[in-house]
Amino acid sequence: MREYQQNFFWRNLLYSKWIIFFLLFLILFLINKTFDIYLKYSETKQNLFFSQKEESKLLERLNSGQDKIKNIETNYGQEKYIKEIYPVKKEDEEVIIIYNLPPITYAIPEDKTWWLEIKEWYNKITK
Repeated sequence: MREYQQNFFWRNLLYSKWIIFFLLFLILFLINKTFDIYLKYSETKQNLFFSQKEESKLLERLNSGQDKIKNIETNYGQEKYIKEIYPVKKEDEEVIIIYNLPPITYAIPEDKTWWLEIKEWYNKITK
């Protein structure tokens, strides 16, 4: 009889409304956290793909830069580089003309929003 009562007690406790509510809440909480982990995993996977693509671009750029440096280290490469950078009139010419032009500056127009106009108007009034 005592064993039956103990089983009855545990069965009533296990099937009570609060325990069922608690277990459902726990299951929903675990599902939510699992879904959050899945979202982080998918984002990380996308970032890995993007990083690998960027790495391949940078390695390609590095290799092309190293090729250019190796080419410039030769006499022919130096001449070719100087001819690309500085305007030389003829290939037989041994004189390099370096132009010293003044830098070109452009004035950037200010975009005045209505809020800045009101602020300037207010500053003029309060002075």
